[in-house]
Amino acid sequence: MRSPWAELSGRARYHGERYSHLIFWLGPKRFAGRVRAVIASHGNPSYFDRKGSPTKAFHAPPASLSPTWTADRVSFPWRVGSFPCPVPVEEASPPEERSFTMPTLAAHPNAQNEPVLLACGLVKQFANRRVVDGVDLRCRAGQVLGLLGANGAGKTTTLRLCYGFLQPDAGTIRVAGVDRHTDPEAAARWVGVCTQDDTFDTDFTVRGNLEQMSRYFRPRPPAVKARVTALLERFGLDRYANAKPDILSGGYRRRLMLARALVHEPRLLFLDEPTTGLDPQARLEVWELIDTLRREGLGIVLTTHYMDEAERLSDELLILREGRVVAAGHSRAVLGNLIGEHMLVLDARDPAVSVVRDWVRQAGLPEPTRVLSSLHLALDGPGLAQFSTRFGDLRFEVRPPTLDDLFLKLAEPS
Repeated sequence: MRSPWAELSGRARYHGERYSHLIFWLGPKRFAGRVRAVIASHGNPSYFDRKGSPTKAFHAPPASLSPTWTADRVSFPWRVGSFPCPVPVEEASPPEERSFTMPTLAAHPNAQNEPVLLACGLVKQFANRRVVDGVDLRCRAGQVLGLLGANGAGKTTTLRLCYGFLQPDAGTIRVAGVDRHTDPEAAARWVGVCTQDDTFDTDFTVRGNLEQMSRYFRPRPPAVKARVTALLERFGLDRYANAKPDILSGGYRRRLMLARALVHEPRLLFLDEPTTGLDPQARLEVWELIDTLRREGLGIVLTTHYMDEAERLSDELLILREGRVVAAGHSRAVLGNLIGEHMLVLDARDPAVSVVRDWVRQAGLPEPTRVLSSLHLALDGPGLAQFSTRFGDLRFEVRPPTLDDLFLKLAEPS
């Protein structure tokens, strides 16, 4: 049997919300001193009060501590609430029972005919406000789908609905042909998540973080140690394999987060602002990794505030504003629909600007956007011809619209 400390550590990590208050109030030393009391109490958290003091007398553990094995998990006689307490298979399973059959996409009849992600009519409401309102999205294998929008547009909430962190109030989500509502565990098995914050465990080494993450999935990925070694080499982390993550630079922390999201061989990867805070060289390295994963057939859903990143990496864009989809498609098509064919730039300090603004209003065109000392005006072909005729003596520049122009438009008050 595993030591009490190893047993409680595994259970505390799995049911972190139930035990984290003990670590906080007691501190590591006093917490370790309570380990045997927890085991003796069959893992019942009601054994302690809020300050960690015993509330009942010790009693003997059950006569039989033999684990119960099923096809995809292990449970012990003691329970925390209504949840069985799983332990890592490689530490508790008899040698002949350590192998599992990995699920395959062919096991799901609709998987081959569907995108790796298909979400329809997603709705999520907080405090009587719809932050996601009827969003539809799909992502195919080997495709990067970019989600763009200003702060508060609903990008991160949409991602959290798709990878299961939040439950939608309405709508359906299918991952690799599996309905997330009817079979959430099977759907989660095909999903990898790289959040915008670093969430690895600094108590483990770089290698330990990858191995620990692999234990959260049932059935276990095959040949975990070989898979971890391959990921360390691929992401350039092999030299830091036995070091703690807190010594890594920002770029290598992002690499670790990506490697950890891929350790169980998912078919769909969610990237929530993966290069925020990185220097240009580190950003380029992450871009190359993402592009390689796409070419290998991984479906990727990306959110970012870097417009050059979205334009370079995304095969298709989904534009959100106040929780609704306002445009979808390739970047050129989206820009043409929301901005126009041309972006005219003139000096905002020119005395003729007031005349230009009057002409814009009379023509029923969108108000120009001021960016520092420049005025940006979106025009189609006929509009540009009319402007050139009316203001032929005015100095101005004409260029194609960019995603930066789109982002500024989305950030305007509705």
